[in-house]
Amino acid sequence: DILGAIGTINELDVGQSTTIKSGGVTINVDTYNVGTASGEDIYGYPVSDNDDADVYALYADIVVDKSGTSQVIVTGDNSIIYSIDVTNDGEATAENVVLTDPLPEGFVFDADGLDPHCTSNGLTPPSVSCALGDMAPGDMITLTFDGSTTLASGSMLNEACATTDTPEIYTDNNCDDTTTRIVPGATRTIGFWGNHPNYMEMCLEANDWQVDLGFYSMDASGDAGLQDAMLRDSIGIIKTNIAKDTCGDKRSRFQKTALQSGRQVLAAFCNVTTLGGGFDGFEGYTDFDEFLQEWLDAVDAEDTHTMLELGGIADEFNNSGDDIPLDGSPGPANPHFEWTDPTSPDTCPTSSNGKGKGKGKPGESAGGCTIGTGSGFDPLLPLMVLIASVYLWRRRRQKA
Repeated sequence: DILGAIGTINELDVGQSTTIKSGGVTINVDTYNVGTASGEDIYGYPVSDNDDADVYALYADIVVDKSGTSQVIVTGDNSIIYSIDVTNDGEATAENVVLTDPLPEGFVFDADGLDPHCTSNGLTPPSVSCALGDMAPGDMITLTFDGSTTLASGSMLNEACATTDTPEIYTDNNCDDTTTRIVPGATRTIGFWGNHPNYMEMCLEANDWQVDLGFYSMDASGDAGLQDAMLRDSIGIIKTNIAKDTCGDKRSRFQKTALQSGRQVLAAFCNVTTLGGGFDGFEGYTDFDEFLQEWLDAVDAEDTHTMLELGGIADEFNNSGDDIPLDGSPGPANPHFEWTDPTSPDTCPTSSNGKGKGKGKPGESAGGCTIGTGSGFDPLLPLMVLIASVYLWRRRRQKA
């Protein structure tokens, strides 16, 4: 239908054949094509025949894979390196491939080391554009951008995207991003994490605001209300009374031990992941994950002796850098921040006069969590799950 008549054969003898070629046609989808030849025989009777062919469209598939420095400790080397792999995973040549990378606020670009494919618009921060030309199937080009940061704390998200003039079926892999955390490099005590909700919020963001292990679940990603509840619960783990729950009931020896050591471990996690504190305080452990797994095993076995021992190691680490000034704070101390205690029952039992017992508020939820109820509920499960989920998230991120 697109080509119409593509040629004329004046005469074709018996047994004779000829070939007619059409002009070039661009297709964007797989095409079913039928060719028909018709005419008259020597007696004037009409004759015709046809044949068909499937024509498969070939596509380009540009894939961008970006990586970069995951953490910068500003008291040391604050250099940042971004590496970008651009690959054509398709079956057709990708024509006129262009990669664009608007570099993030706070990134100081080293223009002298710019790749020959690329140019910068010279702004602060700059946007870099790289003309990669035509890329045959399987071709890959690696680009590297060097620089440093002027930020004292926080994070920088950087996304790069590539385009081509050749049609693609999948375009959701044309962009990729990476995040660099800017950290002061000093550890802080439990008191700091209990009185600086802004820093605790940064710690929870490092865990993607997600906890989901079935019997205790919380997914606060994208929900500001749940994130607020999760923040209040986390501060509550740091600040709640170890001896008694919010209903005024005494905690068991195991529960007290879990809180006493668990809050130290939680603070240590925040120090490692958010402030970038070194690992000097954890002698005998290759990394923090190994230490955390040993603590979780001790909790599972209700080994209070080991739990206290590990809590002491975490405490020593948390106190190792508190004398180092912390510049660029996202907020001042707020010791009056209203926290909630997720390790206490949802509601407090009532006495014979119908009034709530102790300091608990009957009928109020213990935060934005969903907790499986029942006579066997252990109020320390939220603490154990919060730290366990942090460990699982860190392992998933390492594998990724």
